Amino acid sequence: MSRPGRIGVSSAVTLCASIASAQPFTRLPDLYTADRSSWRSIFARAHDRPVHGLLLGDSQETCPQGAGSVYVIALHAEFARHYGGCGMTPLSQAGKFFGGANPPGEWLVRGANAQPGPVPDLSSPALIPPGLRVATTSSNNGTNVNNDQRYGWLVVLDHDAAWADRDALAQGPWFDLSQGFFVDVFALTSPGSSQLRLRISHTERNPYYTAAATAIVTSSMSLDAPAGQARRQTFGPFFSPPGAKPQVEISGDDPARTAKILSARFRSAAAPRGIVLTDLAEGGYRAASVLQNHPACGPVLAALDADFAMIAFGANESGNGIPLAEYRDSLLALIALVRGHTRADLPIILAPDVYRVVSPAYTPILEGLAGVCYQIALDDPRVLFLNSPKLTDAIGWNAQNAAVFLADAVHYTPLGAREKARLEAQTLLRAFACPADFNGDGFIDLFDIDAYITAFEDGDPDADFDADGFLDFFDLDGYVAAFDLGC
Repeated sequence: MSRPGRIGVSSAVTLCASIASAQPFTRLPDLYTADRSSWRSIFARAHDRPVHGLLLGDSQETCPQGAGSVYVIALHAEFARHYGGCGMTPLSQAGKFFGGANPPGEWLVRGANAQPGPVPDLSSPALIPPGLRVATTSSNNGTNVNNDQRYGWLVVLDHDAAWADRDALAQGPWFDLSQGFFVDVFALTSPGSSQLRLRISHTERNPYYTAAATAIVTSSMSLDAPAGQARRQTFGPFFSPPGAKPQVEISGDDPARTAKILSARFRSAAAPRGIVLTDLAEGGYRAASVLQNHPACGPVLAALDADFAMIAFGANESGNGIPLAEYRDSLLALIALVRGHTRADLPIILAPDVYRVVSPAYTPILEGLAGVCYQIALDDPRVLFLNSPKLTDAIGWNAQNAAVFLADAVHYTPLGAREKARLEAQTLLRAFACPADFNGDGFIDLFDIDAYITAFEDGDPDADFDADGFLDFFDLDGYVAAFDLGC
């Protein structure tokens, strides 16, 4: 019920929750959450420390194995530009064997697995979240139980993003090395496991195994334990010469035993800030695929210390005619899995996939994805709905312009990837990092006031500035106050 003297946004939000999935995505807000204050706190916190999110999706978000390499890098670049850099890399994945020239490396990280070296460990895929690959390693002496391994997993900090896809990048700065860096290493336990050995060095070109070591350290993570438990240890600080790229080679420390490497990341000692997304996407996946293929991955998810999760599915559901009710149930079950092993109130972003080419019979499913995610956000205040289909439709991403934004029927062109990342990042930053920039153009000016007043007069839910379910002069006063404060 609307309060006296108020415009009842609740009539378009709360009372319509039962039919939200039937609403055209173009009539839904660009973004909705009932708990704006928590998200503002998250985006404010990123000025003082890295905020870490987990990105769960399909081949549009995979990086670098799929066409999403440009999208994920561009999304990071948009956030890094706002926060003046990125103080932590995403979790790099030991068994993914990335680092080729096509597609380019991950965001601020590149790696190599020269052979004979670590080998993929496929013994327990149900225990590992999607997108992660475990590598089995031994010592590097050339005579050992791991195929006479000579090389470890080499991961390089691409602090200036020189190896990233240039189509994806906004202008820096990126990772500050002025006061050194830390390395976080994640491993899995297994009975009889050895420890891990880290060899720190530097390169001025591609990953370079024979670079002189500047430090050698050994882990103390209690890895000799029942299988499948995740362990983490931080090493450093280490320092690198100006212009050089730090690199760390990770291997076992015992020729007679093996160890299992899960992941690693770099953290800046000088500028620990920004928003970072670890990409847990898999090509061909639907939301239900995570539940089916990784039912016991919760304990490893818990070890990844996420501040939020972003879930972006729908392309494969709509392409295969999965009913919207099944899509909804899979999303709810996936949220429950993630929260059940991280924390019960973990903030979630639901970003349904954007236009792709589908059979005409499946078009209602594609166009209904946003409504399903919106309804979940209406029911759960800790879920944020990001209307990616509407944001991209506004720039002409539709059937008439498919060739501009889609490289094939599903995956983005570089232009599509950059635009989608820009629109999503700016929508989130406008709402939570700089709410005065209402039109999201990066400036605070009279155009923002005009845009807000128009939204307010039209009864647009985006104008509900205090997110109390009503449009009233408290919202107008709140926006004016934010405008006066600036960003």
